Amino acid sequence: NSFNKAIIYEDSFVLLKPPELNFFNWFLIPHNGHLMAISKFLSYVLTNLNLYPTSYFISFGILIIFLASFFLWKLVNFVSQNNNNKINIFLICSYFWISPWHWENLIWEFQFPWFLVASLVIISTFILIKNNSKDFKFIEKLFFVISPLIAITSTGVGICYLNCLILNYFIRKREKSFPLIGIILSYSLFIFVRLTAESNSILNFNLLTNLKYISVMLATIFKAPISANNSSSFIHWIIPIFSSLLIQLFLVVNINWKIFFKNTSLIKKFALLNPIIFSLQFAIITSLSRSDYGIHQGAVSRYLICLVLLPIGLIIIFYYTNNIHEKILIDKKFTFKNR
Repeated sequence: NSFNKAIIYEDSFVLLKPPELNFFNWFLIPHNGHLMAISKFLSYVLTNLNLYPTSYFISFGILIIFLASFFLWKLVNFVSQNNNNKINIFLICSYFWISPWHWENLIWEFQFPWFLVASLVIISTFILIKNNSKDFKFIEKLFFVISPLIAITSTGVGICYLNCLILNYFIRKREKSFPLIGIILSYSLFIFVRLTAESNSILNFNLLTNLKYISVMLATIFKAPISANNSSSFIHWIIPIFSSLLIQLFLVVNINWKIFFKNTSLIKKFALLNPIIFSLQFAIITSLSRSDYGIHQGAVSRYLICLVLLPIGLIIIFYYTNNIHEKILIDKKFTFKNR
């Protein structure tokens, strides 16, 4: 037991193949709308090696987190050549990404796909920001073909990642058509799963309830998991709500939006917005499917895996726009001196 919960619990049985089913039938059966194929495959291999899947999924989750941290550093490093704040910005983003508020999710192998998809968002953001038509490596092209399939066969959250890619695809030149292969295959698989899977889920289209639910999700991003034991008590949320809102409002107010809209190309705009669009999509989709369970459910810690990319995205844009602004001021100063 850990964090007041058993390590193997709730839906974990889905990752163990029943003897009466053959591999392919079991492999392609979705659970609560999630295909879970990647996790099932890993679990199947580990089980046949007489290893305990849960213990190894913790290791896989940690590995994925640090892999994404490497690309987070490359992302911060690429956004600006100014070394003054690079390390500080990276450490702040890493603290949110390797967040103590969602460490408890590492013990549940069902959450491994969410870490995986969120990591794909960070990696794709770096590639989308840095790439240009003249120098786009084969491995990066391959990533955009394969990563949508990895995302959609991992969890339903993968659809948020697919939508981010398709949005970026539509604003890019036609020679970037290779990501369309992975996107089309992934959407086709997603539609096939939805059409063939039995689903008892009812979507809640009550606008006010959805807004309340989304507000709770976004306002408790820095909610410590220990307060999940008091999830119905709004008193325990006062400090998390204050800290979450304070940081995000500070970033929104202090981002140089004039620079962002006037001095940033359309392609780079959407690349920079990639983590934010992903998080907001996730909040909306989750509110439609889960808000019937109560507003307090919006504060559960497992959502932070995807939602934490919102403040990280805001920090990247804040850093980027203020560095551009600083560069413009320096250029003006040099021009003035020359004159």
